[in-house]
Amino acid sequence: MLYLNICISACIDSIRVLHRTVLPAMNFVPYDALLMGAYVGTTTLRESPLVEQVLDGDTTPRKGVLFLESKSSTSRETCTQVVGLPDQIYTDAFQRSLFATLTTSVSAQVSLLNPNTTELIFPVVDCTCSSITYRDLSAVRFFYLIRKKDTPDDVYLVTVALSVQEYKIVARDENGAAGVSTIAIIRDLRASSVTHYFALALGYPFLPAVFEAYELEQVTPESYWRLQRVPLHSSDVPKQVQTACRTGFYISGETEQSNIKNTIWRLPQDPLEVIKYWQWEGRPVLRDSWAWLHCLHVLLAFDVFVNLVVLLVVIHHNLRKGHVWIGDAFVAVSSTLWTRSSLVLVSWYMNEFWAVMEFCIFNGNVISDTQSFFVLPSIMRADLLALYFCVIGVIGTALKERIDPVLTMGLFYVGFETRLEVAQWFPEITKTMTAYVTADYNLSMYVDPSLASISPLRLWSTHELTNLDVSFILASIFPVFSTFVLVVVYVALRKLYRIVFPPKLIVQRVTGYSEHEDRLFHLKGTLTLFEIATGAALQNRYGIIADYDNCIYIKGVKFASADGIYSSGYVIANGKFLVQTDDLVSILLMKLLRTRFRNVYAYEVEGNTVKPQARLVYPETISYHDLLQLNVDILS
Repeated sequence: MLYLNICISACIDSIRVLHRTVLPAMNFVPYDALLMGAYVGTTTLRESPLVEQVLDGDTTPRKGVLFLESKSSTSRETCTQVVGLPDQIYTDAFQRSLFATLTTSVSAQVSLLNPNTTELIFPVVDCTCSSITYRDLSAVRFFYLIRKKDTPDDVYLVTVALSVQEYKIVARDENGAAGVSTIAIIRDLRASSVTHYFALALGYPFLPAVFEAYELEQVTPESYWRLQRVPLHSSDVPKQVQTACRTGFYISGETEQSNIKNTIWRLPQDPLEVIKYWQWEGRPVLRDSWAWLHCLHVLLAFDVFVNLVVLLVVIHHNLRKGHVWIGDAFVAVSSTLWTRSSLVLVSWYMNEFWAVMEFCIFNGNVISDTQSFFVLPSIMRADLLALYFCVIGVIGTALKERIDPVLTMGLFYVGFETRLEVAQWFPEITKTMTAYVTADYNLSMYVDPSLASISPLRLWSTHELTNLDVSFILASIFPVFSTFVLVVVYVALRKLYRIVFPPKLIVQRVTGYSEHEDRLFHLKGTLTLFEIATGAALQNRYGIIADYDNCIYIKGVKFASADGIYSSGYVIANGKFLVQTDDLVSILLMKLLRTRFRNVYAYEVEGNTVKPQARLVYPETISYHDLLQLNVDILS
C-alpha cells in the first residue's frame, strides 16, 4: 500500500502543477530591527530614549546620520562594528534624497510628509538591522525622525521599507523593475493601528527614482500586490500595477518550467511590530508543462493494484479451503524493475532533467541554508523509488541473493526522508552542493557597474538554469541511495548464515515416497513441466524477491510450489488454465468487448500437471466464473 500511495501521490501532485493549483503560503525569517525597537520606547516618540537620552530632548534638525550600534552606544560616522557595510546605501546624501523623493510623491495624501508642515531631524540607522547584517542590496529599511515645524515637540518616526522588485501592468503587457516602498508614520507606540502608504518608482534602479503614490487594492492568489495609482489630476490615466519580489529559476521560460516564489511583506497594525520586524511572506508558483510525464506512475500503480487484487482473491480462496497462504505483494514491481527505471530515466530526459534539478537545488539550499524554496517531493520520491529498486535488484542479481522487498522499501524510505541529515556526514558532498547553490543564488542579482551612478540598490529577480551539473545531481541524490550499503551487509550476513548453518533438504517420509536424499539433490537440477512450458526459472531467481520455497519434491518428482508459481507471475483460473497475472486485464477486456485485440496465451491444467503447449485465448475461452476462481497450487 505504501508503494501505491507513493505512485498516486506523485500523479496527483503532477496534475496540481499542470493545473497551476495555488500552493501553500510560505513564511520566512523576518528582517528585524530590535535595537530601534528598544530606542523608541513604549509611549510617544517625544518621550522615547532616542529623543530624551540620545538627543537630550533637543529636536533641532541636524546634519548627518545617527547610527545605533548598541543600547548604550551610537555613532555619527558609520556602523563601526559592521564589516562590509554597504556605505553607498546608508550615506546621509542617499537617505535624504530618498526621503525627499518619497515625501514629494505622497505629500498630497499625507499632510505629515508635506515639507511645509514637517521637517527632517535626521535619518536613523539600526546597525543590527537584518538588511545590514545580511548585506542586502535589494531590500532595505530606513528610519527618519521628523517633527512638526509649528510644534517642535511633536515628533514622529517615519519607517520606510524599500524593495527593488519586478512589476507588471497586465493591461499594457508591460513589465520590468520597480522600487516598491511602504511608508508608516508613528507618533505613539500605544496606537491601535498604523496606516501604510505605497509609493512606486517604475523602472528603478535602471532609471532615476520618480515615485508615485499608489493604493493597495488586493493581494492576488499568487501573492502579488495589486496596486492602483493615486491620480494627482482628474486627467490622469488610471494605472493598475501588480508587483512582488520574485526569485527562483526556470528552463526555457517562466511559463514552461519554473520554480518561483512571489513574496511581499506584511503590513502589521501594531506600531512596535512595524518598527521591529519586516516580515516577508508569499507563495511558490510552480510551472512544468511536461509534468504529465510523471503520470506514468499511475500506470505503474495500476499494475501493482491489479496484482494486489489478484493476490487478495487468491488468499481469499485459500482461506475458504482452510489454507493460510500469503504471496509476495511486490511481484509486479520485482518483475518489471528495468521497465520502471527506464521509463523514469526517459521521462527525465524528455523533461530536460527539470524535476531532478528542482529537487537537488531544494536539497542544496536547505543544507547550505542559502534560501528557501518549495518543491513537491512526492514526484521525486516516486522516481527515485523506481531507480532504487532497480539498483537493489542489480545488487541482488550480481551477488546471487534474494533481497526482501519490504526491507528494500523500508531502506529507501529511511534514505529519502533522512537524505539531508545523511548528506552532512560527507563533507565533499555538502561542499559540492553548497558551491552549486551559492553560484545559483548569485545569478539572481542583476549586477551592472554602470548602475552605480543611478542607485546603489540592485534588482533581485528570477534567472535561467543553464548549467546541468552532473556532479551536483549525483551528490544530491547519493544520500537517498546510501542505504544500499545496508543491503550489501544484509546479503553478506545471509551468505555467512548459510555457511554456518547449511540448509537441510526436507524429505517427506510417506509410504511409497522416495527417501534417497542423493537423488533429490540431483532432482533439483531438473526442470518441471511448469518451467519448460512457461520458461520461468524457479531455482535461479535473484534480486528483489521474497524468500520462498521454489519447489517441493514428492515421490521423487519435482513440483513447482504455489509461491514459485505466483512469484513467477502466474495464477491458475478455476483449476483449468495457467495464465499470466499481467494478462488478466487483457482477458477481461476481451470478454467485455467481445473481440480479441491482442494475442494472449494460456496453458491448460489437468490436476497438478500443466500442458507444455500454450493455447490462444479467445473471448469465450475463459469464463467470468473462471476469472473469479483464481488460485495457485503445486504443478509438476
